Amino acid sequence: GEDTAVQALHEGADDYILKDKTARLPTAVVRAIREARSLAERARVEQELLRAQRLDCLAMLAAGLSHDLRNILQPLLIVPDLLAIHSDDPKIHKLGQVISESGRRGHEMAESMLAFVRGSGVARERVDVAALLQAVQLLLHGSLGRQVRLEVESLPEGELVTRGNYTELQQSLLNLCLNAVQAMPEGGTVTLSARQRQAPGGSVVCISVTDTGVGMDAETLSQLFTPFFSTKSDGTGLGLVSCKRIVETYDGRIEVRSTPGQGTTFEVILPILQDEAEAEAIESAAAGQGQRILIVDGDATRLSLIGNALVSQGYEPMRALDGAIALQAMAVDMPDLAIIDNDILLLSAASLLSTMRERGYAGPVVVLQDP
Repeated sequence: GEDTAVQALHEGADDYILKDKTARLPTAVVRAIREARSLAERARVEQELLRAQRLDCLAMLAAGLSHDLRNILQPLLIVPDLLAIHSDDPKIHKLGQVISESGRRGHEMAESMLAFVRGSGVARERVDVAALLQAVQLLLHGSLGRQVRLEVESLPEGELVTRGNYTELQQSLLNLCLNAVQAMPEGGTVTLSARQRQAPGGSVVCISVTDTGVGMDAETLSQLFTPFFSTKSDGTGLGLVSCKRIVETYDGRIEVRSTPGQGTTFEVILPILQDEAEAEAIESAAAGQGQRILIVDGDATRLSLIGNALVSQGYEPMRALDGAIALQAMAVDMPDLAIIDNDILLLSAASLLSTMRERGYAGPVVVLQDP
């Protein structure tokens, strides 16, 4: 009865449904899965918040250090010119050039640190990927050596559209292309392309920057997005970190594939901006994505009906007529959600749920209750 349902809720059930109201079962399943995801997301966000707080402290320290460093280095950019004016000695001129170059590199590092710490906070806009690739191609034109060839795959205007800040995304792609050029000291080909790709959450835009350069080993790949890590002697180690931050700001990610001696591919993955008709089609699609749902019900007819309804919604039902069968099924395949009849034989719903929790089940639970 109702007392048993209340007890099941105390044991950790997420919901209960009256048996004459099973029409709302698909809705309850979707809600229970959504709430379980929400709890997992909340835990992840809390961890990210703690990490962000630590990074904020480091950012404040980095901002102060970079500001002071920039001021300290400023004279190094002036002194070499003064030395050239007051001395005709070639050795002095050469030393002045060394000082000037060191000062310039230090100044660039300080500027990069400040830019990284400040972030952007700019508004999002509609970004046509074809126009973005053309802009990067124009910016790179004339800055590549004769031994480097740039190939940009043509893309119809408006075919691929994402949302972000045009200037920042352009900056990120330009940075990746310049890195690709620097990875080919003996020359080679940089290929810039874009395509639509299917991902677990739906369609995405995939922008690829591929080079035929020296490639990277697994150890280098693992540190690629670590602040201040660089494979270049004059690198600041903030370029790729900045690219990653920009892309993630717009709900994207960067994937990297590389083989020593065979080149590297960076893929910028961004959400695709869909038209209204496509968005409605996705919204009306089946809610399930193959999640396993354990159904425990002593009524074979209802068990079959519920299972068939869940199959039509895109779920994979695991049917059990009693608690013992349910526990056996769970030992083989851990379900993503459980639907338990409050009047099952052998074990009560509350007892079954308690045993399931003891055996490692941490997913949501919906209890079926008599009216």
